[in-house]
Amino acid sequence: NKDTCLLGKAENGANLCYFAYAVSGISIIATGILSILQCCTCHLCGLGSILDAIFAAAGTALWAVAGVVFLHYDALQPSWLPLPEWRRSIPALSFVACALFGIMCLASIWSMMSACCCKGSRGGKGRHQHAAATPVKGAAPVPVYPARPGGYPQQGQFVVADGGAYQPHWGTQAPRM
Repeated sequence: NKDTCLLGKAENGANLCYFAYAVSGISIIATGILSILQCCTCHLCGLGSILDAIFAAAGTALWAVAGVVFLHYDALQPSWLPLPEWRRSIPALSFVACALFGIMCLASIWSMMSACCCKGSRGGKGRHQHAAATPVKGAAPVPVYPARPGGYPQQGQFVVADGGAYQPHWGTQAPRM
């Protein structure tokens, strides 16, 4: 019988397995589309954290609703259905997925807030400004030249005349020449 489902049926006779398939499919497809979109557009040109937060919030809500629905209908199922422990695991797994999406949402929000609020935390320099070079102990003073715009080395790195005696404040080393 194609309508046999160990999750049971809703009051209106709807098969709860179809609901489980729909929720899982929506979650998998939406997460896959978001991943591919961000890979193809280089993190959505800097807007990836915003989209991450939106999709994670939607996933949190989706799995929370699914967990509540499964929990509600689990209590209504007849006792003669086999494997009741498997049926009870479905709401628990739904709430675990809800918690994981919630953690992703909070991490995305934290990332956005730290990008907005903490730009001046590196000695007054923003994320996209050059850091002042700090001499390494025992190295002789050497002139430091800023990197060429758009070329090697990348932004935030320095070309140092002696091959790397200076380092930017946040730990990326100057390239060896």
